Amino acid sequence: LQPGLEVSGHVTDAAGAPVPQCAFTLIGAAGPIVTGTSDKSGVFLLGGLDAVPGLWLSALKNGFAPTVLGPFDLRSGPLADLKVVLPASVSLAGVVAESGGAFVAGAQVTIQSLEVPEGLPRQSLAPALFGRANGLTGAHGDFLLENLAPGRYSLIIVAPDGRRQELRDVQAGGETLRINFD
Repeated sequence: LQPGLEVSGHVTDAAGAPVPQCAFTLIGAAGPIVTGTSDKSGVFLLGGLDAVPGLWLSALKNGFAPTVLGPFDLRSGPLADLKVVLPASVSLAGVVAESGGAFVAGAQVTIQSLEVPEGLPRQSLAPALFGRANGLTGAHGDFLLENLAPGRYSLIIVAPDGRRQELRDVQAGGETLRINFD
């Protein structure tokens, strides 16, 4: 092993503007290895790394879609000048109501992506990164989950009384969902 290898690069938005204070995590088979943050110019540097294969780089910043790049193999040396482009995030909004029309307030709403890149160790994911996002329904059964990557999700609703319902293949970034809770 060659300790001290680095992963470095520059993060921008879709228009090419630098994204400061973007949180980066390098993820290996056993979970997160190292974290860092981009500077005001969007430059990031993650150092002190071993020469190993199967690494993934995640980038998280409010207002942008969670982004994952990889897999990378550091056995052939450091990764320099990576270009990371963060697309705008989307949200998933909905209203949960009983079949009779009464709103379901205080229900736990959880989504999980159906589009996890192959080889990415799911157990090591940050909650918002191709993993899970959570929320509670309000007094009128409404919920809003933000800062999501565009894509397909599984939506799980657990009412305060423990009843559970799952919807598969829900598209984030679309119209407000009207969910009839059975």
